[in-house]
Amino acid sequence: MLIWGIIIGIAVFMYRHYGELAFEYNKSRGGFGALGVGIFIVGYFVIAFLIGILIAIAKPEMLSDVGTIFIFEFGVIGLAAGLAAIVRAIMKKSWAKQRASAEVLDQDQISGL
Repeated sequence: MLIWGIIIGIAVFMYRHYGELAFEYNKSRGGFGALGVGIFIVGYFVIAFLIGILIAIAKPEMLSDVGTIFIFEFGVIGLAAGLAAIVRAIMKKSWAKQRASAEVLDQDQISGL
């Protein structure tokens, strides 16, 4: 239960931060908020699957220890949140470049009149 509460909390956090970024650059707030949640959730499952496979191949006895699984869950949550934060930073950088180039074009058009 604790793990799912943390996952839901981080998903809400991602929704808000992606939405705020979209609002700042005049994009769809809800759409990009949902994108942030999707990136986090898909990243969570993909990372958990890959690490689970590696653990099952390398040391299958680790999968029977509840403490190890609990720590494993927190690591996966952290990696998925980091992935979503990296994608957000890339989007922000890309949108800032687009805004800057659009402002330069606007200034060139104004000065050309």
